[in-house]
Parts: sequence; C-alpha cells; structure tokens
Amino acid sequence: MELSTHVTAQADKDRYQSAALNIQTSLSSLYYLGDRATTDGILLHGTGSKPSGTEIDVSLIYGDYYFIQGCYRARTPPAAPSGLTATAVASSQIKLTWDGMIGAIRYSVKRSTKPGGPYTTIAPPPVLTVNSFSDTSVSANTAYYYVVSAIDVAGEGPTPPSVSITAPANGATVSGTVTVSASASDNVGVVGVQFKLDGANLGNEDTTAPYNMSWNTTTTPNGSHTLTGVARDAAGNKRTSSTITLTVSNGTGGQLSRFNPVADAYVRGGTYASQNFGTAFVLEEKNSDLDSYDRRTFLLFDLSSFSSASVSSAILKLYVTSLMDGTAPIAVFAVTSDSWTETGITWNNQPAFGSQVVSTSLSTTGWASFDVTSFVNSQLASDKKVSLMLWDATQAMKLVRSNSRENSANKPVLEVTP
Repeated sequence: MELSTHVTAQADKDRYQSAALNIQTSLSSLYYLGDRATTDGILLHGTGSKPSGTEIDVSLIYGDYYFIQGCYRARTPPAAPSGLTATAVASSQIKLTWDGMIGAIRYSVKRSTKPGGPYTTIAPPPVLTVNSFSDTSVSANTAYYYVVSAIDVAGEGPTPPSVSITAPANGATVSGTVTVSASASDNVGVVGVQFKLDGANLGNEDTTAPYNMSWNTTTTPNGSHTLTGVARDAAGNKRTSSTITLTVSNGTGGQLSRFNPVADAYVRGGTYASQNFGTAFVLEEKNSDLDSYDRRTFLLFDLSSFSSASVSSAILKLYVTSLMDGTAPIAVFAVTSDSWTETGITWNNQPAFGSQVVSTSLSTTGWASFDVTSFVNSQLASDKKVSLMLWDATQAMKLVRSNSRENSANKPVLEVTP
C-alpha cells in the first residue's frame, strides 16, 4: 500500500495495493514468525540486503521490507499499561500483573529499590508476551518499585508513574480529621497526585512531594468507602494506585448526611411543552423571552430515613457543567407538591412553585451551593420530602447546565447536618 503512493497510473496503484494486501496475509502466517516464547515474534525471513539504488521500484519480493517500514512510520508507540499490581508471594518472590494491551508484542519490566529510580530492566529476558511476571530475584525485608511498558512494531511505549497509598492503612477505621498520604515515582518525574474517595476527587491535586492532604471525615457519611491515588507525570501518563477500603465512624451528633435526588428533570416551554426530559444526563435552566427556550429544573429529595426533626444546615449542591452565555443568575424556589414524577413531568403539567428560597449568580462551572435550610426544616415537619425548582426570575436569558442524577459522577446532592 505504501508503494501505491509512488505511482501515478491507477492500474499500477491497484496492482501494488493488491500485492501489499497479499503480503500482509502471508506475513500473518505462523510459518513466518519466530517462537513467541523466546523471540519478539518478528519475521524470520527478509531481504537480507535490498538491491542498491532500486529503493521503491523493486520486485515485490521485497514487499516485506516496505511493509515493515510502513508499520514503523504509520504507528506510534503503545500507551502505558494500566492496572499494575504487585503481590508478595513469598519472601523471595513478587508476582506482578497488569492489564493486557491489544497490539502489544511484548512487555518490559523495570525495577528499582528507590522511588523514581534509576530503574533496571529485569525482563526481558525472558520475552514477556503475557501480562504477568514473577520476580524471583528479590530479597526479604526490601522495598521494590516497578514500572511496566508495552512494546509493538513502533517501539517501546511510555512508562507511567507508580503510586501507592501509604496512609491510612487498608482496612482502617477513621474518624475526625486524618492525613491521607501517597508515595509516587516516575522515570520522567511526577507532577501531581489526585486522591479519590469513592471515585470522586478528594480535594485538589497535590503537586508537591510529599503527596498528602488533610481529610475531614465528618463531611463523609459513616460506613465503608474506597480510597485511591492517581499519579500524573510530566509526559501526561497516569496511573491509579491499588484501592484501599476504609470505614468512616464518627459520632452521630452533628454528622453530615448526603441525599441524592430520587427524581430530577427539567421542563421546557413552547414547542417542547409536552415533552419529558426526565432521563437526560443534564439539567437545564433558562428564563428567555421566547417560550421555546424557557427551561426549569425540578429536584425531589426523600429524607424519610433522616431521624432528626430539624437540621442546622441544609445545602443543595449542583455540579454546573456549562455557562455558555456567561455569568448567570439563578434562584431556588419552594415546591410544596411532591406528586410529580421524573418520567412524567412536562412544562404543561409542572407543579406550582412558591416563594424564592435563595438566589445567587454563577460565574464558573463546578460545584454550586444553595442554602435551603429553612425550607428543608418546614418539610421535615411534614412528609420529609423536599421538592425544589431552579429558575432565573430576572429573565437574563442565560442557559445553565448541570449534571442530573442519571450522570455517573457529580450528581446533585442535598447535604444536611442535624
């Protein structure tokens, strides 16, 4: 196929391309490949030396040469393997596993006794064509650091950073404020570690070693939670640490509770007035001078499991993903009817809304907070269900988009504290 770009006649182009396809088919035969247990699986035949000065216009018996060159020119090295884990099988053996990669010919494993290296290649040999390796040249009571890279016809790919959570310990029970720490190293240089609690960012990325942060566990519901660290190097490669499981156990007095909505949807006016948007991954709000552009967001929270008769704080949080018209005013309104449903609500049948609870102006995307304590207390005294509507009462004609509960991350949440 590479040769076909160097001729002008269509018949020659077709002939070269057809021959190249036949060559690719023949080159895939096991008869042309080396033993993958002891070699890289490369071709066992070749040109030896191609005729001097002929370069492109040579017999197609040299097609394998151009085919290999085309592979090198057309491909980039593979990405770094993910999911690397190390398990001490014995005092003299460590088992490494990682996620296999499509297209990888083999893997390279490097080891160091210091974070960040220098690293020494310990495999190959043997040639690794599977996504695991047992290091049997280790000593007891010694810390080892490993990196794995993938290799294909384009060469060896980048090496991702290594990272592990060093505190708290896996299986620990935590309360109050604790320090979360991670150890990270890389052959290029680690530029930051992002801690994640239950898959969501825990604070901001720490860009300075040692990598740690202070975590106030009273802002997290009691129970089991997972913690990981994601290291990022200067080349943009990332690696996630092994997951550790923790139990948060704080006294119930003043303990924050989080509630995701049991229903949420936005409604739209004009020609969309009878359409339901309850299964959308976004919520939208806009007060326009054209009916078809009007949107209102509705949320319903069920607090029946909340034992207290009142709260000292109730904060509605929405994750804003778009402010396409710039800074946008927005307000939260009380809705006394809880009979609407997520898949049934439309502009035409939306429940009536009451007084404004709180208003603000959104200038940046990300988490937006609204203090709805007074209205939540009024609903706790009745059916313990809280319906809210978001809209702009000033008709600023600014569209606001935020995540709905159908989104996989950063869902709407109502945080209440007794």
